[in-house]
Amino acid sequence: MDEGRLEGGATLGASKLTSEGLVGAVSNVLQNRLLDPKHEPLLGVTNELTSMIVLPYLGSTAARRELKRPLPVIEGKAPVLWSLPSDPFKEVRMRLTYRTVRVLAAIAEHPGASNRLIGEAAEVSDQGQISKLLNRLKRNEMIANTGTEIGQGGPNVWTLTNAGERFLNGIRTHAEGHTQENHKQ
Repeated sequence: MDEGRLEGGATLGASKLTSEGLVGAVSNVLQNRLLDPKHEPLLGVTNELTSMIVLPYLGSTAARRELKRPLPVIEGKAPVLWSLPSDPFKEVRMRLTYRTVRVLAAIAEHPGASNRLIGEAAEVSDQGQISKLLNRLKRNEMIANTGTEIGQGGPNVWTLTNAGERFLNGIRTHAEGHTQENHKQ
């Protein structure tokens, strides 16, 4: 999309950051629509998304033109070309980040590890950060502290719960599916 800066003599000064922001915005809108079981057909947002994309490159006249463009008429039911994979995030009630997944993977690789060992394995060097993250995962029932001296100053002994294991398995399956898709292309 960044090459849009060079299209049609666009002189609005859009930067590479503009294209990154647009891709992120469009991806977010599409993901939210696809994951909502009551979403309107994606065709219904085509003009608005296209207008949003062309605005920084070609200006407001081109953006307004995209809003007015007639939508294609689709007769019958469109064929299903793909389906969404099962959503590994579905039962997680917290914001997940790369670091969160790394911590869960570290616990899976080192069951019974302490905060310090998990932090090292997940490359989270700040002990305050790892402690907060582990407690947040525990509150969301992704991990459990099975240490015998809980609250007595003894070391934490972290293990994945069934929900944590299902989540990691879903992530792995999801990642493998994307890897296989990329190899086919």
